[in-house]
Amino acid sequence: MSHHPSYTYGGFLVGTGLYAYATKRSVPSLLGGVGLGSAFLLSGYLIQQKGDSKNGHLLATIASLGLLGVGASRYRKVEKKTLPITFMVLGAASLYYQGKKYLEWAQ
Repeated sequence: MSHHPSYTYGGFLVGTGLYAYATKRSVPSLLGGVGLGSAFLLSGYLIQQKGDSKNGHLLATIASLGLLGVGASRYRKVEKKTLPITFMVLGAASLYYQGKKYLEWAQ
């Protein structure tokens, strides 16, 4: 069950990147969304495999840090927008969850 958040985040980020590209032709948003989303999707796959949960949670933790960083960077550039705040909140929540799960598997 712990693979579901990774798949959800991955789908959300890929969809957001594709939407940003389709509406604003934003190549950085496309690359960032698809890149981070793919990392989350791969982490979900690794977590779902019985023997590789530790590496899956580690990858998701790193992707969460990236998501949090992207949100903070975008917030500083375009204040008072909800999407960067959403990225920061989702990144922080995922960082907490995935980091906790990684530490459980690392012991």
